[in-house]
Amino acid sequence: MTKFTFVSAIAALMTISAVAQDRLVIPQESANGARIQTNQRTVSHQNQIVARGGVSAINVAYSDDFSQPNDTTSLKARGYLPYYRGTGPQGVGATWFQGNPTVFAAYNGAADAYVAANYQVVTGMNDIDSWLVTPAMNISAGDVISFYCRTSLGSQWPDSVRVMYSAAGDSTPEGLTWVELGRFQAYDQAWEQKIYTVAASGATARFAIRYAVIEGGPNGNNSNFIGIDQLDIYTPQAVDGQLYAMDNIPSGCGLSATTPVTVTLKNNGGSAISGFSVGFIVDNGTPVNETFTGSIASNATASYTFTGTADLSAPGAHTVTAFITLPSDGNPLNDTLSTSVTNIAPAVITTTAYTEGFESTVVGATPPVGWTTEDTDGDGANWDFSNALPNNGTMCARIGFAGSAVSNAENWLITPCLDLTAGTNYVLEYWYKSYDDTQTSYELESRFGNAAVGSAMTNNIAVDPLYADSSYHLASHTFTVPSSGVYYVGFNGFGAAPQVSLRLDDASLAVSTGINDNTIENKVSVYPNPASDFLYVTAKLKGQSTLVIYNNLGQEVMKYSYNEPFKVQLDVQSLAKGVYTVKINNADGVVINKFVKQ
Repeated sequence: MTKFTFVSAIAALMTISAVAQDRLVIPQESANGARIQTNQRTVSHQNQIVARGGVSAINVAYSDDFSQPNDTTSLKARGYLPYYRGTGPQGVGATWFQGNPTVFAAYNGAADAYVAANYQVVTGMNDIDSWLVTPAMNISAGDVISFYCRTSLGSQWPDSVRVMYSAAGDSTPEGLTWVELGRFQAYDQAWEQKIYTVAASGATARFAIRYAVIEGGPNGNNSNFIGIDQLDIYTPQAVDGQLYAMDNIPSGCGLSATTPVTVTLKNNGGSAISGFSVGFIVDNGTPVNETFTGSIASNATASYTFTGTADLSAPGAHTVTAFITLPSDGNPLNDTLSTSVTNIAPAVITTTAYTEGFESTVVGATPPVGWTTEDTDGDGANWDFSNALPNNGTMCARIGFAGSAVSNAENWLITPCLDLTAGTNYVLEYWYKSYDDTQTSYELESRFGNAAVGSAMTNNIAVDPLYADSSYHLASHTFTVPSSGVYYVGFNGFGAAPQVSLRLDDASLAVSTGINDNTIENKVSVYPNPASDFLYVTAKLKGQSTLVIYNNLGQEVMKYSYNEPFKVQLDVQSLAKGVYTVKINNADGVVINKFVKQ
């Protein structure tokens, strides 16, 4: 792919996420940031809840959570020795530097409390070799170095790290006693713990973490950005089993009474463990106790799926707690792990609308409870949630970009489960807009189906018009279901090579009464009342509308014309205090509201 050189500021359009944009732009990258990419690497070990237990140690030789400053000067002041040993002249990046929370947050502590290195440390396509040598310490054979490492989410560049040890305490990379304890490729989905055991003692021994990449740099294909956090060097317990991770059980509708539970077991001790008890309990129910009959070597892990299953069929929140019981366990604090899961009862739709304004979300990819997203086309772009340009409130849903447009985009945002009745007319409404009117936007369609996946969205509701502007437009559609049951409504951001994002906000679903739904008064809202700074007017009207505001003398003080449904913010700060009349004329009739200007 095309490589880009350093630019001092990250583009404003890239502030929400490195893999979600509002429009196609020329990527701009900083000296201490991660690279911009066009697609995401597929990984296999996802959706686990990883325990963050303390160090299992008899004696701790050294510990650093990197909560102190991690620039070169500060690292040296704490006894670290950073060295640049890449080929060619050093690039614009420091050898090691303070963590960058816009790439990812620290494993623990403040968001920037980790030490990082990246591809900008060299120029061109030179080899990267950035050493971070620890202070000298007294180490015994069998001691362990443990730390957490990761790269940026979805990174397609194979960042590699080597872990070195010198029992004699070599203080420069050129020392002759360095041995390699291991090497690995940084994981992109989460912080991953790395543990290595030393074979030789040393009264002034040192370790080194090397960011070592062949043909890295801005023009290479192998380097991006890594972080290091929570470094511990210690003498491990003789026996220490850990309930290390639990496979995520997603919340949803209609969870089963026979939900499988899978955990990852880890041996932090110095010798193999086997034949110990594992179990789990749902809420305050009866524990499921089984025996792990395999063997786990020192510093190794093993996956275990229980024969017994979890009963999550009752609607509501559940807590699943897994545990191990190991005789002579030197660190029982890491033997338990819990996860929360909610069995969502289907929403019963009545004349009172079911609504979602996405106000419970935060900036990022996590949808509201019960909602799901699906990157069907696999381009790395998916629905996320943004605080930029909402229709109402502070948040909205957005389908953005991973960095390039695909020829046939398909990306689903799907509601929680809905209890719908055959023969009932349902009204689905939502506001949507293109990011701007300069490039081709995603298009939007709505469908319904019997499962929360795109492939199940087989029943058409509507395909919405693609407007050549950047204003919010109201979509209002009526549909029925073929038979009574549980359904899901999906919104698909699709199109041929879209170039700008699409937003969706303030969705609602209600039973159509067939009586008051279409009265013009029910289609207009004026708020707040009283108003001091701004007045908001929302009108779900078709065709041309004229909005006029009169003072208490009947004089016209504001006048606007709109086409199609509209929502506007009117600046009333300059109006004198008093009572005003808002009059909207439309082919369907006239609506009159009053408000008080404070």
